[in-house]
Amino acid sequence: MDASTQSIPLKQQSERGKRESESLSRIVHLIEAVAKSESQREAIAAMVTVLSESVPGCSVRCGVGAGKLRHYYDLRLGWLGEESPLRQMASEQWSMPRDSSALGNELDLEISQVNGDQRCVIWVKGENDSVPLRLPEQLLWVTPLKATLGHLIWSRQASRLRRVIDWFVAAGWNTRVAITIGVLMLILVAVWPVSYRVQCSAIVTPQESRLVSVPFAATLLKTEVQPGDAVQAGQILLVLDGRPLRLELESIEAQIDQSRKDHDIALAGGRIAEAQQARLKQRELSRRADLIVDRLENLDVTSPIDGVVIAGDMQQSIGSPLETGQSLFEIAPLDTMLVEIEIPEHDISYVHEDTDARIRLTALGNQTFHASLDQLYPAATVREDANVFIGRASLTNPDGQLRPGMRGHAVAYGPLRPWLWSYLRGTWERTLWWIGF
Repeated sequence: MDASTQSIPLKQQSERGKRESESLSRIVHLIEAVAKSESQREAIAAMVTVLSESVPGCSVRCGVGAGKLRHYYDLRLGWLGEESPLRQMASEQWSMPRDSSALGNELDLEISQVNGDQRCVIWVKGENDSVPLRLPEQLLWVTPLKATLGHLIWSRQASRLRRVIDWFVAAGWNTRVAITIGVLMLILVAVWPVSYRVQCSAIVTPQESRLVSVPFAATLLKTEVQPGDAVQAGQILLVLDGRPLRLELESIEAQIDQSRKDHDIALAGGRIAEAQQARLKQRELSRRADLIVDRLENLDVTSPIDGVVIAGDMQQSIGSPLETGQSLFEIAPLDTMLVEIEIPEHDISYVHEDTDARIRLTALGNQTFHASLDQLYPAATVREDANVFIGRASLTNPDGQLRPGMRGHAVAYGPLRPWLWSYLRGTWERTLWWIGF
């Protein structure tokens, strides 16, 4: 056997090894490209791109679906919609894919989902029918990879939005109509105009109250009322001790008598200046005596109005000295009460006088009261470390269940705004403020 005859098998072996090396390189490249894809759509696009490199001069397209074609991808045109002629043609052929062993200028490769009804079909077609291509031989290396590619493709989940769209498209007509009606109703509710609700704190206060204070310095002798007692105008609330005043009055009266005698003696002796001084002293002592007499007549401290004692427990202060102006009791009528509504500073532009409000007090459970704001203070005040504006609303209290100091929650109804805006306004404005707008 000559040398030329022996070189032929060696050359064939070399070419076969080269082809196997190229096939292995393509396999690694294809699997790597599909494996790196994060979604199902990216995996299909990557697979089509790699396969097109093996069949230059051919168009490569891919369809995905189950009973019918759901997605269609073209290497050059991208993902095509239902109105595309190419997709419509592929949809007609979807139910009867051709065998992957076909010869000629066309080839179909089908990758089915394991334990599922989904399948992926790749269409490869030569651009020029007059130039025969050996597509089955050129893509022979792909056939053993069907199972691997199927696992990689179907393990990639489509995006959440895409899955929702696919589910909606695949759903029946009745389901799509029901979902559409539901979405429209949600949109209608979101834009439906409702009164903007301003959330506020509320506290009950008397409509009118009077403070009873000590008229002059004295010692508390006894008290006649306690907090919660109903009183009438002129009723005795407490009694001051008048004994020190009486002793002082007796001393002053004795001094007045002595001044009167001194005046008479000086006048009889012709000492006019001494007589005038004695007369002045007598007048000064008389005025002091009149003041003490007036205080003795007001030892009984009385109520200035009809109402209820809402503050002031003097029982433990009996026998203690009291100073002039010291507060003793707070008395208020409880037939009509005021509710102070603390309006947040950022919502004050939506509240004005005559704004309707709904009030719920913690002590009264689920009972609610409806009223309109009678007054809105023009200046803000600080309460519980928050800058608020105070609005007042009157509530009748025939059964006396409203008591001063009760706290609760109030809702002031502002102008009409879309329902969704009412709930998202605070978050939206805080977000704009945070980002600098």
